[in-house]
Amino acid sequence: MRKMGVAEHLSKTDALLADSSGRLLLQHVNQVLGRQPQLKTDYSPAQKILVVDDDPGSRFLLRTRLQAEGLEVVEAADGEHGLAELQQCSPALILLDIQMPRMSGIEVLEKIKKDYPDTAVVMITAYGTEEIAVEAMRKGADDYISKPIDFRKLNRTIRNVIKNRQLKLTQKRLSNQLRQTSVELMKKVDELKKTNRSLIETQDRLVKAERLAAITQTAIAVNHQINNPLTVILGNAQLLITKYGEKDEKLVRALKIIENQCLRIRDVTHKLADLAEPILTEYVKGESMLSIEESKGRRFK
Repeated sequence: MRKMGVAEHLSKTDALLADSSGRLLLQHVNQVLGRQPQLKTDYSPAQKILVVDDDPGSRFLLRTRLQAEGLEVVEAADGEHGLAELQQCSPALILLDIQMPRMSGIEVLEKIKKDYPDTAVVMITAYGTEEIAVEAMRKGADDYISKPIDFRKLNRTIRNVIKNRQLKLTQKRLSNQLRQTSVELMKKVDELKKTNRSLIETQDRLVKAERLAAITQTAIAVNHQINNPLTVILGNAQLLITKYGEKDEKLVRALKIIENQCLRIRDVTHKLADLAEPILTEYVKGESMLSIEESKGRRFK
């Protein structure tokens, strides 16, 4: 992926912030995740209109004019049949008369919005019942039109309601996909955090291994450089102790001290050469030193 310049990055950020639908943000996140977007930007349901009206003459007139506009029309003579047809045909829009026997248009609307909340509904109201139509709008109707019907206005209303409903459904789908992508992105972030922790732990182990190698190499060099002269000093001290053991007690005591210190140094060099897990202790403030006694050797792992 090519690197983005500062100006280009700011320009893209402004565009993302100005995008209220979330489409650009989702596309940008998909790009960051390295996957092809799977968005459908052309939501186009069948232009099927369900007319629910108890008056046969009104249904006939509506069917005739709407079919002339190229729309498919399904009819229902009352609210119960309207709900049954809704379940069967999944219309793009419902023209719903407010005043019907047995089940009023408001009751049908409430049922539609409960069971099919994404369905577009335009109420048909008689003159003088606009207040009821306003109530229907508060209950979820998309619009209303009064009788006698102005069919040019009705056609505009149908087109606008269907378009707005499609936009809302598209935005809803984009929002759902954006939430899903956000979850996936958080998973990616968690994976990156785990990978980062693993890398840090690996780096710590490598640093410790390099430190151990350096200490071991130093210890071997020290052991080699010290052991040769130490062997000479220790050997001569033991020889003098044997020679003057009964003749000069003061000299022998001094030689014994030299012998003990030589043996102590030899023990330290052997531990250094055998070092496997070095342990550091505080020496002075801000400084540490190797603790030979606490460190583990290869023979004691």
